[in-house]
Amino acid sequence: MHRVVIPFVIATAILLFDVYKARRDEKSNLGFFGYALIFIGFVLYVLAFLTDDFTLKEVFTHSSKSLDPIFKFSASWSGSGGFIVWWLFIFTLLAFIRRIRSKDLRVVFYYDLTIIALFFIALLNGAFDSLDFVPKNGVGLNPLLKTFWMLLHPPASFIGYALGLFIAIDVFLNREDRFAIGLTWLFITLANVLGGVWSYFTLGWGGYWAWDPVETGLLLPWLTLTAYFHSTQLRKGLIALTGFSVAFAGFVTRGGISPLHGFAVNPSGLVIVLLGIPFLIKALKELKTTELKLTPMKVATYSLLGSYFVCFAGLVYQLLFALSGSRVDVNVDYYNFANMPFLVAFLSVLPICKAENYKNYLKVLAVVYVISAVLTVLTFLGYVNWCDSAPIHVNLAISFVLPIALFSFVSILKLQRLELKLIHLSIPLLVIATSISWPYAYYADYKSVVVDKNSVYIDGLSVQLVSTEFHEPIGSVSIGGTVEIPEESYEVVKLKVNGD
Repeated sequence: MHRVVIPFVIATAILLFDVYKARRDEKSNLGFFGYALIFIGFVLYVLAFLTDDFTLKEVFTHSSKSLDPIFKFSASWSGSGGFIVWWLFIFTLLAFIRRIRSKDLRVVFYYDLTIIALFFIALLNGAFDSLDFVPKNGVGLNPLLKTFWMLLHPPASFIGYALGLFIAIDVFLNREDRFAIGLTWLFITLANVLGGVWSYFTLGWGGYWAWDPVETGLLLPWLTLTAYFHSTQLRKGLIALTGFSVAFAGFVTRGGISPLHGFAVNPSGLVIVLLGIPFLIKALKELKTTELKLTPMKVATYSLLGSYFVCFAGLVYQLLFALSGSRVDVNVDYYNFANMPFLVAFLSVLPICKAENYKNYLKVLAVVYVISAVLTVLTFLGYVNWCDSAPIHVNLAISFVLPIALFSFVSILKLQRLELKLIHLSIPLLVIATSISWPYAYYADYKSVVVDKNSVYIDGLSVQLVSTEFHEPIGSVSIGGTVEIPEESYEVVKLKVNGD
């Protein structure tokens, strides 16, 4: 173990004693010293990256001397263990604020236990592992992580994770902090949006969403929190389910089942899901309703829960194969089509969530459904075609969903409250954009060609190779004096397209 672990170990011992005292209904202020030691340990951990302390394995694996200081800082959360250390730090900060404001000993008990659990998860994920030799340099940061988005998306994620646990513990305390819940929704939303933008510009998927396991996992707490704002009876259960969902999302991220998020995978990441089990048990106890009458708010809530189940089932299916040592990818069609009934229901009630009289709206909605059905039939007969390379069932789905999404968008514009209008408008707008880009993102007719000094014609374009430039690594890393690993090299390929 590296020396930076020492403050965390002492803090854990103090917090264990704090938990013992709280369990006996005895007040103790020792926990504040434990929190202070975690803050000190966290600062030392980040400093190890900024000062090139390559004896800490996470620094060696994810940083290097020539790395820009801002990326040395971001490297502190790029590893499997580093992400958990940041999660631990943010949660400890939230627990510290809550403890100052509350005299309830149950706050001490539940929050301290969570901090202790997060420390052990960080430990198992290799956050504090050290090397038995002193490297002269580090391997360097993955080139895909050397981006502006690395400074935004992961922080939004672990802040959302920390807040998710924070508000979920309140369910055990019979508390409901609406401000903290809204803040959690905001950061989870930001994490999802920023991740989508990053994937578009850096990975070049051709779209913002690919139903990758990690992004699908991060969608789960967004669905539960959005359902919370549309529910009156199931709120406690939905917040408890959010606590399970952030733990499950962390489990998916570090479990190694994602082909696109393999930057910091550790088999020990699987233990993160254990953190969410108490919240899942609590959610199952709280998620029950006695009122049978359906209202727009209930339809919205059940639609979001339906989508949650679809996404969760897809992830569990992949995880079962991953645990058996094999890998299987869930096709995007599963998520798109299994979610479609819930999406249509959600779009249909969005404009009338708060309305008391909506009979006229339902009459117009029925006409819109007829228009969707007619457009779907015309697509089936070949009169409407959204994308030649997409299969017929995709074109049919787009024809059915688009009119409903457009109607939902126009209807939401009539809402009086500006904040509700802005938040609700994003959903149909997202569906419209996704529907139009869907066939091109997943069913594009790609071609493979060999390009050399001679011109190659591709769909009317003249493509010609101009030059290739190979840039040598800035430095290299010597492991044990025998293995040399290039820090980073890259190649620039220049092409002429139609003479430009």
